[in-house]
Amino acid sequence: MRRIRVLEFTAGLAIGEQLGGAELFAAQLARHLNKSEFESAVFGLWQYGSQREKSWVSTLRSEGICVNLLATPTNHVVVDLRQAFSAFWAAVDDFKPDIINSHSERTDVFNLLVHILHPTHPVSVRTMHTDEQWQNRPKVGAIFINMVFPFTFETEIAISEAVRQVLDNRFIARRKNKKSILCYNGIDAAILHREATEGKIPCPNGVPDQSPRIGVIGRLTQQKGHTDLVKAMKIVLETRPVHLLIIGSGPLEASLKQQVACSRIQNFVHFLGSRSDVLEILHCLDLVVSPSLWEGFPTVLLEAMASEVPVVATDVSGSRELVKTGETGLLVAPQAPACLAKAVLEMLGNPSKARLMAENAKRLMTQFTIQNAATRYAQIYKQITLTRITRNQT
Repeated sequence: MRRIRVLEFTAGLAIGEQLGGAELFAAQLARHLNKSEFESAVFGLWQYGSQREKSWVSTLRSEGICVNLLATPTNHVVVDLRQAFSAFWAAVDDFKPDIINSHSERTDVFNLLVHILHPTHPVSVRTMHTDEQWQNRPKVGAIFINMVFPFTFETEIAISEAVRQVLDNRFIARRKNKKSILCYNGIDAAILHREATEGKIPCPNGVPDQSPRIGVIGRLTQQKGHTDLVKAMKIVLETRPVHLLIIGSGPLEASLKQQVACSRIQNFVHFLGSRSDVLEILHCLDLVVSPSLWEGFPTVLLEAMASEVPVVATDVSGSRELVKTGETGLLVAPQAPACLAKAVLEMLGNPSKARLMAENAKRLMTQFTIQNAATRYAQIYKQITLTRITRNQT
């Protein structure tokens, strides 16, 4: 029997640089689908030319996965999108996917256009990675999400209960009795079995070998709430010395550095940029903080909890499904630096309590693995394929 061709369509593969968790999940999903049943491809809307991107392309191709990065972004968005869509159409001609699973706003739109217009009409599936999509164009997003997508996509997958509620509460979805499928994102199960390396791995260059150390990991964008964390750090430092490692890059880097300098805490805040050794750095940390304004199902928290590092997070959608205050970490209100500072000081001031919460969190992580997610997606893809065959026979 011919393998099912599945195309994971995402924004690109510059993971940890221009892009983040949704793109990481799409790449890892393609890697973990059973190769005897599925022929996988990963298409990226944009090609950035970074080293991290090249590394992912090399890894995927070495595992027999088709990779295609469609267009190089410039300042001419409309021209870029036309070029990308033309390249996408041609690439679909070549790969001939049975199913296209898109993982971002623009790839969702490309997916439905190809489903409608391409002569092969590949089945369209979308995974919604956050309940706060289309932040830059909310009116356009509302039309697509609420009025177009319920009609055009065969299946919509939610990565958290919060996202599932958004999808299932849409008026058209309710009228059509169309339910989304809940399938949590996950991390590689191997992370759960890594040996503890605390004290064996040195601090990254430029970071004093002094505890406690807290870390924030993610793109430097408004969503991730770094500005609030820097404000919280100023409050924390009034009580005790703490070093903050900011891991990631993004458009807010310059303004954040200016904020740190103006707060006169630059000796305690360290910008490490994008890193490929995040899992190693986790073992240098006493605490991971996620000050996000919104989240889907944050990979950073999954990795920290799987590595048995205590966590403090803001009480937003996906994060609250992972962190249970007093059990697996602490939750605080978003955009509340004073509350964030209080939670950080509480965790650092009670290491035995923090350690117990970290141990509880690690036990919870066994259900959130990419292996479990790939098994669930495989079931979805096979059911879709069977349904299509049945339709064609009747």
